[in-house]
Amino acid sequence: MEDAKIEPVEIEQDIMHPYIDGPRTVRPYDTNLSYSIVGIKAGRFVVNSTKVKIVESNETSCILEILTGKAGSFTLTYKSEENDDIVLDVAIKSF
Repeated sequence: MEDAKIEPVEIEQDIMHPYIDGPRTVRPYDTNLSYSIVGIKAGRFVVNSTKVKIVESNETSCILEILTGKAGSFTLTYKSEENDDIVLDVAIKSF
């Protein structure tokens, strides 16, 4: 019997709906993590954790820095007055 390989599952985005493009898994103390919004404009990025800092941001993209050395998670949200919030859950994996 052949050894079965388990391939990581990539979650495909529905290009008909707005979404945040960027890594879903990061490492402690990562820097220059780039995220961008696809499908809408005129909003802003926010994070729900003190483990993460938005270094730069404009209405279509942001650069994040991970401030913790521990595993965990955070949510990156794109808020727009004209649309529902767009949410991306990101995991911080340990070394």
